[in-house]
Amino acid sequence: MLESIIKSEQAIRETLNDFNANNLLDSVDFAALHNLYNAMEPIKLAVERLSQEDATLGSADIILEFMFKKLLTINSEISKELHDNLKKRIDERLNKDVMNLLKSLKDPSVPPSKFTLTFAGRLASRLFGFNDGNDEDEFSQPDESDNINLSLKDELNLLLYKDQTSTTIGSDFKWLKSEFTLYKNTGQRTENLQKIYNALLSIKPTSTDVERVFSICTNFCTKIRSRLQQIISEESEKELADWVIEHAERGDPLLKTDVLQAATQFDMLQNNPPRFGKDGPSKKWFNNFMSRNPKITFRKPEPLGKAAAVVCEEDVDRFFYYFRNWLEKNDLLHLLNRPEAFMNLDETGFDLNAAPNKVLAKRGAKTVYTVHSAKVHDRITVTFCFNAAGETLRPQIIFKKNFSGLLQVAYASGQAGTDFLFCKSEDGWQTQSTFFEYVKKLEDQDLTNKNIERPVIIFVMVISLTSTMNSSNGAKRDKSLS
Repeated sequence: MLESIIKSEQAIRETLNDFNANNLLDSVDFAALHNLYNAMEPIKLAVERLSQEDATLGSADIILEFMFKKLLTINSEISKELHDNLKKRIDERLNKDVMNLLKSLKDPSVPPSKFTLTFAGRLASRLFGFNDGNDEDEFSQPDESDNINLSLKDELNLLLYKDQTSTTIGSDFKWLKSEFTLYKNTGQRTENLQKIYNALLSIKPTSTDVERVFSICTNFCTKIRSRLQQIISEESEKELADWVIEHAERGDPLLKTDVLQAATQFDMLQNNPPRFGKDGPSKKWFNNFMSRNPKITFRKPEPLGKAAAVVCEEDVDRFFYYFRNWLEKNDLLHLLNRPEAFMNLDETGFDLNAAPNKVLAKRGAKTVYTVHSAKVHDRITVTFCFNAAGETLRPQIIFKKNFSGLLQVAYASGQAGTDFLFCKSEDGWQTQSTFFEYVKKLEDQDLTNKNIERPVIIFVMVISLTSTMNSSNGAKRDKSLS
């Protein structure tokens, strides 16, 4: 981010100069930004190199020396402060035993100290099983089974001899002294020293690589756990995903609640008892469902007129082809000669609380309310029905349940010479009961009054699926409506 700001400094100055607004840069200290960027550059480079897979303790020593040298070369207040703090922090975390041994193994002119030799001996003993090289003593030692035949003086001499010739874990390894001396004189590491040197180079200078590995494992395991949390079968999820995409492609996109309801139905069919519980699918399940189906995402739909939604002539031809087959299958081809038998039913709604325009309010206010006399979702719904012969059947007007002016509305419609079917619902929306009631009245009264023979076919538009299915089932039972 600093780099992008610094690189765009000149462009920023030229732009502000064009607007005569150079004063906006008075509070911006670009010199401090340059100093900070220059100081962070060697640190960034050092971190990147230390995080590489081929980084070793040997290369780490060179990288850190380079970083400290460059920070001192910059010679700014920021770089000096970074140098001091980083050096202090690294010295606190530095394993001096390992680094001192590595320096002695890298440079034959650096003799190992007594503590370094002791550490090297312990390391070799732990990694390779090396000992101090005194397995065979210069003098043969009596077997402990013969100790019972020794005098007290001989037993004491034997204990003193063992103490002088044996090497404990904390003592200097004599063979290491000899091999380091040989290394100093020849400049070539012995086989044992090379093994220790290779072991030291296998140590990673930082834990970045390990953290990266565990991060990848964590992400992988998280994805696996998400897949294992499927409550409905994979086939059902695929069917659900295809259903969502199909609705979106034909201009009828689904909501999150539609997916949750469908998942609940699958759960009730596949699991006994249902695993979703009484509250239905959780937010976590839905998020996992979206992760398992990346081809589905949230989008803001664009309104499209019904006429424009007919994208090609083939779709229209396909509809009439399937419709004619359906008529033939149900022995209704004779209706094609009766235009009054084909009806179109549609609804529209008028919200009692229309969406308000933008209003003026105090800047920073979290919520701005506007009080309405009606409930937020209250509306009046009007349903119309026409047939292909141009005849109009009585429209239906749905008021909210507590509407008190029904008589006045009926009187006004009578004065205007119009005839409506009035009913009520909880909030003025079309429901299953109001829809079925309207269709039933059309069948019992309007079709009879207009001398329209049964059966008739009603094309229903924008009515809830539940209502349509129930009404359709009712129509099939009496064979008068299709």
